[in-house]
Amino acid sequence: MIEYYKNNYSFLIFILLWWVSATINSTVGLVVPILTLFLLQRKQMYSEIFIGFFFLLVLSDSNEATKLTKQTYLAVMFLFLFIDKNYFRLSNNIIGVFLPFVYISILCVFFSTEFQSSLEKTISYTLILYVIPTYAINIYEEQKELFLYNIIAFVSTLLVLGIIMYYVNPAFVTSVGRYKGLLFRNPNGMGVFTVIFFFFVLFANDIHPTLFSSKQRYYLYAVGFFTLILASSRNSLTAVAILFLFKGLYRISYFVGFLMLVFIAVIFPYFLDLLQDLAFSFNLQEYFRLETLETASGRYFAWQFAWENIKLSPWLGNGFGYVDVLFNNNFNYLNKSGHFGNVHNSYLTFWLEVGLLGLLAFIIPLLLLFLRGSKKYGVSMPMFYALLFSINFESWLTGSLNPYTTPLLAIIAILNYSLIEKEEDTVLVH
Repeated sequence: MIEYYKNNYSFLIFILLWWVSATINSTVGLVVPILTLFLLQRKQMYSEIFIGFFFLLVLSDSNEATKLTKQTYLAVMFLFLFIDKNYFRLSNNIIGVFLPFVYISILCVFFSTEFQSSLEKTISYTLILYVIPTYAINIYEEQKELFLYNIIAFVSTLLVLGIIMYYVNPAFVTSVGRYKGLLFRNPNGMGVFTVIFFFFVLFANDIHPTLFSSKQRYYLYAVGFFTLILASSRNSLTAVAILFLFKGLYRISYFVGFLMLVFIAVIFPYFLDLLQDLAFSFNLQEYFRLETLETASGRYFAWQFAWENIKLSPWLGNGFGYVDVLFNNNFNYLNKSGHFGNVHNSYLTFWLEVGLLGLLAFIIPLLLLFLRGSKKYGVSMPMFYALLFSINFESWLTGSLNPYTTPLLAIIAILNYSLIEKEEDTVLVH
């Protein structure tokens, strides 16, 4: 990783300037990154532009002043696609399968009680679906494994800095006694971010086995697992366990992996009981917060509330942003159950906002893309299973400008593009 810092020190200084500027005020926090963005574009440093956007999404999780910055940054990234057509020669390889989802989302805007907000969120999600995969495959075409290496090195740096800060100034990186990382608002967000980090590491190792040495892989695994342990995010710990379990099983047989998926789905309630017994045996009931396990920290009540509202309009939803309006309007009622936040379930959030048709128009293409990737890469379906679990307890996949959806779309785009490359190489050999 030292080599990464030597080769990218000027870019890292820019990132530090963005961070500092965001703490001053929203105007400075907007001007500095956008000016830097144009400087990077003049030198065709699109990898740095992509990682910079990724950083702004992370920063925005705990800094509301960066909201306009990330929106403007995305719009300028979109503009660059037309300014520099010589660089962006490859067209988006996954947007086509998501077009039905986009059309349904636009239709649902007209059922929204907050038309302008819903329209803005719909445009934002559409832009992410178009811009991020386009950047990812073109940068990957130019840099190959170096692009993945730089992303992983950058993210691991953020994780390590957070761990260091935990021992230097714990209050700065904790919330309600739990580790939330350097730039995140809550521990669950830190957990999901670490799941995405593991996706990148295992994915990069699968398509470029020599990218990291054994020592480097163990180092990255250690950073990721230690972060998860500090955050004590049960959902993310389980998602990563699923990722590694099925990665191992898929090495044996895809059929064995599928059987295990069915088996886990059947025994999951019994697994929760076993987890409680083990936690009590090792005196870890406080770490796993067993007092909230049976209600999933109030999520079950929120899910039931969401389902009652879904039944009012099951096929088409009320547009992006509807969940925020619904849960804010019923805050006192939900608060009595001990629930805070929104649905904490991407499936139900999609269902409420774009209806069952929109939910299926998103999940089915997602499944097909991962299935296609599994033809050549064993980590593809394990990532999908871990993803399915993660979004069952958090609504992050329904948001466009968060630190999770963007890297996921980049992985999916590169996964499918590298598959095409492999098929073409096979044809040339024959």
